[in-house]
Amino acid sequence: MLTQCPNCHAMRFKGRLVEKVRVVGGHRFRAFVPGQECQQCGDSFYEIAALARFDQLVAKELADAGVRSGEALRFIRKAAGVPATAVRTIDRATS
Repeated sequence: MLTQCPNCHAMRFKGRLVEKVRVVGGHRFRAFVPGQECQQCGDSFYEIAALARFDQLVAKELADAGVRSGEALRFIRKAAGVPATAVRTIDRATS
Protein backbone atom coordinates (compact mmCIF):
# COMPACT_ATOMS: atom_id res chain seq x y z
CA MET A 1 0.00 0.00 0.00
CA LEU A 2 1.21 3.46 -0.84
CA THR A 3 1.89 5.87 1.97
CA GLN A 4 2.70 8.86 -0.24
CA CYS A 5 1.53 9.76 -3.75
CA PRO A 6 4.51 9.74 -6.16
CA ASN A 7 2.83 12.52 -8.17
CA CYS A 8 1.77 15.15 -5.60
CA HIS A 9 3.27 13.69 -2.37
CA ALA A 10 -0.08 13.73 -0.54
CA MET A 11 -0.65 11.01 2.05
CA ARG A 12 -4.41 10.50 1.74
CA PHE A 13 -5.75 7.61 -0.33
CA LYS A 14 -9.10 5.98 -0.85
CA GLY A 15 -9.38 2.29 -1.70
CA ARG A 16 -11.43 1.64 -4.82
CA LEU A 17 -11.70 -0.51 -7.91
CA VAL A 18 -9.58 0.92 -10.71
CA GLU A 19 -10.26 0.22 -14.37
CA LYS A 20 -7.39 -1.40 -16.24
CA VAL A 21 -7.42 -1.99 -20.00
CA ARG A 22 -4.96 -4.10 -21.97
CA VAL A 23 -4.87 -4.24 -25.77
CA VAL A 24 -2.76 -7.14 -27.01
CA GLY A 25 -2.60 -8.59 -30.50
CA GLY A 26 -5.68 -6.64 -31.56
CA HIS A 27 -7.73 -7.92 -28.63
CA ARG A 28 -9.03 -5.60 -25.89
CA PHE A 29 -9.39 -6.73 -22.27
CA ARG A 30 -10.90 -4.70 -19.44
CA ALA A 31 -11.12 -5.34 -15.71
CA PHE A 32 -11.62 -3.45 -12.49
CA VAL A 33 -8.81 -4.27 -10.06
CA PRO A 34 -8.33 -3.23 -6.44
CA GLY A 35 -6.30 -0.10 -6.05
CA GLN A 36 -5.95 3.27 -4.40
CA GLU A 37 -6.84 6.77 -5.51
CA CYS A 38 -4.98 9.84 -4.26
CA GLN A 39 -7.48 12.16 -2.60
CA GLN A 40 -5.51 15.24 -3.64
CA CYS A 41 -4.60 14.75 -7.33
CA GLY A 42 -6.89 11.84 -8.26
CA ASP A 43 -4.14 9.58 -9.63
CA SER A 44 -4.94 5.87 -9.36
CA PHE A 45 -2.57 3.09 -8.36
CA TYR A 46 -3.08 -0.65 -8.76
CA GLU A 47 -2.36 -3.45 -6.34
CA ILE A 48 0.53 -5.36 -7.92
CA ALA A 49 -0.86 -8.83 -7.16
CA ALA A 50 -4.26 -7.97 -8.68
CA LEU A 51 -2.64 -6.53 -11.80
CA ALA A 52 -0.46 -9.65 -12.18
CA ARG A 53 -3.58 -11.84 -11.87
CA PHE A 54 -5.33 -9.77 -14.55
CA ASP A 55 -2.31 -10.21 -16.86
CA GLN A 56 -2.40 -13.98 -16.26
CA LEU A 57 -6.09 -14.08 -17.19
CA VAL A 58 -5.42 -12.03 -20.33
CA ALA A 59 -2.59 -14.42 -21.27
CA LYS A 60 -4.88 -17.41 -20.78
CA GLU A 61 -7.58 -15.87 -22.97
CA LEU A 62 -5.03 -15.12 -25.70
CA ALA A 63 -3.67 -18.66 -25.56
CA ASP A 64 -7.15 -20.23 -25.52
CA ALA A 65 -8.11 -18.13 -28.55
CA GLY A 66 -5.00 -19.29 -30.41
CA VAL A 67 -3.66 -15.76 -30.92
CA ARG A 68 -0.10 -16.15 -32.23
CA SER A 69 1.10 -12.65 -33.04
CA GLY A 70 4.54 -11.72 -31.75
CA GLU A 71 2.97 -9.19 -29.38
CA ALA A 72 0.59 -11.79 -27.94
CA LEU A 73 3.28 -14.45 -27.53
CA ARG A 74 5.55 -11.94 -25.79
CA PHE A 75 2.72 -10.94 -23.45
CA ILE A 76 1.92 -14.60 -22.63
CA ARG A 77 5.60 -15.33 -21.96
CA LYS A 78 5.97 -12.34 -19.65
CA ALA A 79 2.72 -13.10 -17.79
CA ALA A 80 4.00 -16.64 -17.23
CA GLY A 81 7.30 -15.30 -15.92
CA VAL A 82 9.39 -17.02 -18.60
CA PRO A 83 12.55 -15.05 -19.47
CA ALA A 84 13.21 -14.37 -23.15
CA THR A 85 16.55 -16.18 -22.89
CA ALA A 86 14.72 -19.39 -21.99
CA VAL A 87 12.58 -19.11 -25.10
CA ARG A 88 15.65 -18.64 -27.30
CA THR A 89 17.25 -21.69 -25.68
CA ILE A 90 14.13 -23.81 -26.28
CA ASP A 91 13.89 -22.55 -29.89
CA ARG A 92 17.53 -23.53 -30.58
CA ALA A 93 17.05 -26.91 -28.96
CA THR A 94 14.09 -27.75 -31.22
CA SER A 95 15.72 -26.49 -34.43
